[in-house]
Amino acid sequence: MLTWNRVNFLPISLQKLIDSITDINNCQIIVLDNNSDDSTWDILQDFKTKYPFLEIIRNNKHTGLNAYKKLFLKAKGKYIIEVDDDVIEFPENSHNIFESYFEDFPNYGYLAMNVVQNEHTHGGVIDDGRYKYDKRNDKTVMEGPTGGWFSAFKKKNFYHPNFFIHFMLLNFSFKNGEDGFINHKMKKIGLKSGVIKDYKCFHAQGPYYSNLFNCLERDMYKYEVVGRKDRVNLYKDLKNE
Repeated sequence: MLTWNRVNFLPISLQKLIDSITDINNCQIIVLDNNSDDSTWDILQDFKTKYPFLEIIRNNKHTGLNAYKKLFLKAKGKYIIEVDDDVIEFPENSHNIFESYFEDFPNYGYLAMNVVQNEHTHGGVIDDGRYKYDKRNDKTVMEGPTGGWFSAFKKKNFYHPNFFIHFMLLNFSFKNGEDGFINHKMKKIGLKSGVIKDYKCFHAQGPYYSNLFNCLERDMYKYEVVGRKDRVNLYKDLKNE
């Protein structure tokens, strides 16, 4: 989990993630504070006291999405699971769900959980014809665009030469994200990407939840940096109401 200035999201997201893991002794949870200037680090230290297995890291400068390089290199398990800090609900036993789907869909390199959709957020999955349904036994994967909100890939694929070298050299930004790179490179090494249809997380993404969790200024800044004026205006309109 990479976190930055989301002090109201973070304790909910992290606690829900921990609670969703039924076999905590066989999992590694790493959280990187990307040089937040709020009380993020204090919260993480409190969590570390409560959950000694938790690994916490703090960058001495903000490195944007390039911080994932440090996080992924520290992963020791068979699977690397990426978690956005504004995902606030997870399916139970989620780590084993990913493993089970990779076993039944061995030609997939990148899988994400589906997302709850309501009047305030569509998360990252909009089934507008971009997805092809791939059914095997009692499981269905929506083959198509896969985002990094709550997603997984095999560590061995991360270290594939055609993946690893480019990942470590590329400068990531919110316009040129790590999840888009993973989609592209998995295809290059002959693997598909997709969304697990029947298991959902709650990705509280968008201006409504940003306002609810007091992150409007933070998220407006993020989109200003990458020149997403349309997104900035959405958040600004809500701020001015």
